[in-house]
Amino acid sequence: MEHSRQLFHRRLFSSEEDCPSSLVKVSNQILGKCDGLPLAIIAIASLLANTGRSEHLWNQVKDSIGRALERNHNVEVMIKILSLSYFDLPPHLKTCLLYLSIFPEDSIIEKKTLISRWIAEGFIHKEGIYTAYEVGVRFFNELINRSLIQPVKKGGYMGKSCRVHDIILDFIVSKSIEENFVTFVGVPSLTTMTQGKVRRISMQVEGKGDSILPMSLILSHVRSFNVFVNTVNIHSMMDFKHLRVVDFGRNSLLENYHLANVGRLIHLRYLSIYRTAVSELPEQIGHLQCLEMLDMRYTKMSELPASIANLGKLAHLLLDSHTNTVVKFPDGIAKMQARKSYNFLQGLGDFGSC
Repeated sequence: MEHSRQLFHRRLFSSEEDCPSSLVKVSNQILGKCDGLPLAIIAIASLLANTGRSEHLWNQVKDSIGRALERNHNVEVMIKILSLSYFDLPPHLKTCLLYLSIFPEDSIIEKKTLISRWIAEGFIHKEGIYTAYEVGVRFFNELINRSLIQPVKKGGYMGKSCRVHDIILDFIVSKSIEENFVTFVGVPSLTTMTQGKVRRISMQVEGKGDSILPMSLILSHVRSFNVFVNTVNIHSMMDFKHLRVVDFGRNSLLENYHLANVGRLIHLRYLSIYRTAVSELPEQIGHLQCLEMLDMRYTKMSELPASIANLGKLAHLLLDSHTNTVVKFPDGIAKMQARKSYNFLQGLGDFGSC
């Protein structure tokens, strides 16, 4: 109990400050319900941090956890507390959190690519003097402050990447399925839709899972297509009408012919072929007038097609910076850089070192 109290108070009060006497009783009652589970303690403390120091509000949170939890443990405690934390979120943060269910367990997710995905999906928009990306940084930090995602140290920097705790991931996956937010393919342990309209697809493989899209799925409304498995069974791009996000990253079996019809995805804003066997982009890539981010790190690319200079909205072009690969740019790229000015060059520099 003493360790629980230390963890709880560290999240809520400064090192020089003690728990106010008016909150001692209710905080001990809340900790009793958390039953020593560190993630439960952090989650409920993060929730209380947003309520101020009102004894009335703390008692409301305590009562919301439920008396039944005093007789039940672990999973039921966590589900109840995570539900409180989830339903306390404003709508925009709920959506951004649910989106993280797309990624497989133990994924390390780069902050910049995640925010770019949020923007591409239309979850985030410019607010006054703040760019959409700056708004996304604020949302990202809010989810960290609420302990719903964990900052990860990568490349010597803390907070440029994140991960989702397994218990929280299980929770948001169940919510995503319940709300038809994400459709999971290739994960036998998940009961998900096998027919009807889908918005986002996450292809994974668990055990002997099947990585082929069920024929019963209606794909015309899919906005996000994510392949987290080595497979050559990539569905024809012709069936997707409204894709905004395509992520083939880390699929070492992905080759040039898989991208043959990518130029038809006129709504596409985000394309990742990170760590794939792709060595050449089709000339039709220049048709993607909405494309804002193109991630080509650790591919076999040696030359970019001339049509890439036609991508008027491209803000981030990610290339290798730690390999001996030299990518040849087309002559028209200079005009593109002049048109995009600072944002385009910043995209090259910032992402290249990730």
